Amino acid sequence: MSDIPICLVYGKEDPWVKPVWGLQVKQQVPEALYYEISPAGHCPHDEVPEVCSSSLVCLMALSIAYLIVHALKVVFRLLFVWVKNTCFLRKDCDD
Repeated sequence: MSDIPICLVYGKEDPWVKPVWGLQVKQQVPEALYYEISPAGHCPHDEVPEVCSSSLVCLMALSIAYLIVHALKVVFRLLFVWVKNTCFLRKDCDD
């Protein structure tokens, strides 16, 4: 599941979904971001939208960084294969 960015947002004062349940999910998915927002209840996205927006911006930034790192890995692998399979830097080539 590490390829899927996950952000857990819970209102600390939520009377129905206790934040402890979010902590249990966080234990199962340790790479997930976890935010326990206070003061907020069951709908933190409605009660404190600016805080929820900030947490989503963090998630998007981490997702973009993750994509860039993986794209660079692919580029370097392709470059390595190209260098390995060409005469570039090989002494046995008859150029």
